[in-house]
Amino acid sequence: MCCLIMSCGGRRRSPRHAVALEASTQRIEYAAEHDYLTGLPNRRFFDRRLAELAEETGLEKLAILHIGLDRFKQINDTAGHATGDDVLKSCARRIEAGVPKNSFIARQWRRVRGSDHKFFLAG
Repeated sequence: MCCLIMSCGGRRRSPRHAVALEASTQRIEYAAEHDYLTGLPNRRFFDRRLAELAEETGLEKLAILHIGLDRFKQINDTAGHATGDDVLKSCARRIEAGVPKNSFIARQWRRVRGSDHKFFLAG
């Protein structure tokens, strides 16, 4: 037995098309909330998650840390953008490895200062 899905305009779509469409939608949603270079959540995701935590009852402690990369522009200017990208990825992996598993880490890109990483620990 074949299952068909109706789309706008009355055209019939196969289940395979529906699965592909769902996968495409998930990729778009992920890209909207994550940094393309490091894969970390971006500022939009960070702000949303922080607002969710603020509304959570029973939260006893919350620490927010902000890490700026000094002289990042200098790295890009002297060693090139590929090296700068490698530095950002390396920093992201090191931060992930150095904080508890329940931490939420995000990357925020700033035109003026370069790159910042923020994370919070909730408990």
